[in-house]
Amino acid sequence: MTIDCVIPSYRGAHFLMNMLPQIVPQVRKVIVSDGHSSDGTKELCEQMGATYVDLKKNLGFPAACNAGVAKSDADAILLLNNDVDISDAKMVEK
Repeated sequence: MTIDCVIPSYRGAHFLMNMLPQIVPQVRKVIVSDGHSSDGTKELCEQMGATYVDLKKNLGFPAACNAGVAKSDADAILLLNNDVDISDAKMVEK
């Protein structure tokens, strides 16, 4: 079973700095669906191995979720807010 993680974000680079290193190794692919932030989110995703989806403007949480899910072909998708702290948790079994 393949599992991708979709993280909707808008101006959330400060959260993603902590979250991406924790979740990237646990899933096949991390997709950050971003509302065209100017806070370095795109560059951070590139550095940490996450797929960056630019929505061109902030369309809101549901649209960001849907855009991220549309970029996945995994068997299962884990949707996480960008401010979730998973430092003490194993999210998925590989």
